[in-house]
Amino acid sequence: MFDIEFEILEANAELVWRFKTDARDIGFGIQLQGHGDIIPVQRVDSHKSVQEGQHICEIPGIYKIIFDNTYSYTRGKTLRYKIDVTS
Repeated sequence: MFDIEFEILEANAELVWRFKTDARDIGFGIQLQGHGDIIPVQRVDSHKSVQEGQHICEIPGIYKIIFDNTYSYTRGKTLRYKIDVTS
């Protein structure tokens, strides 16, 4: 599992992501510390097309982007991603 944390200081900041894997799918989700899942971790076909999305962070706090490969830990994956936070 690979996590990236972002501290969002202002309400209504936008968290924007774009990612792709070279081979096979990967689990993706977002959590807000103390509040639980914003997007529950689910497998996405990131090897077939670039996965893009955004979330308006209505509540300031620590947001965690989760990339999960634990269901397929014997198969390594190359992940390319870009994540931005805009106010």
